[in-house]
Amino acid sequence: MIHALIEDMKALQGIYNVQYLKGSTLTVRPTNEYGEDIRVRRPTGGPISDIDTHHYRPPAKITSCEAVMKMPHYINLEEARDVLAEMGVTLSDRQIKRAADKDAQGRRRLPFFVDPIDGRLKIEKGTLVSVYRKLQIEAEKNAKNQ
Repeated sequence: MIHALIEDMKALQGIYNVQYLKGSTLTVRPTNEYGEDIRVRRPTGGPISDIDTHHYRPPAKITSCEAVMKMPHYINLEEARDVLAEMGVTLSDRQIKRAADKDAQGRRRLPFFVDPIDGRLKIEKGTLVSVYRKLQIEAEKNAKNQ
């Protein structure tokens, strides 16, 4: 959730050149683990449509979001294979290389890119884990709908 907030703040700053905020409003759409909307209810059972904390917030300068956001961690093919092995996905050197190589249409199975400095294939560690997590969620959602 925090990552989405940081991305929105970066958009305000970068795209719209917003430098200061006062009394911002946060809209939240709660979902379950499958991305389906859910209704939030009060402890008494009634639905909640809006929540206002009523806190006064003086104007605040938008500072660098990178300080709050976790820096990307780029890994090479061997490290990617190790990360997947920790998740229970055991691949040979050849299998991970095939997943990183471009197919006939110029696409990769996994979002590896060529590092401009050392010319080796790299992928962001969080992205690699996220790809597998999204596939797992989709498979669970499909199994639930059957």
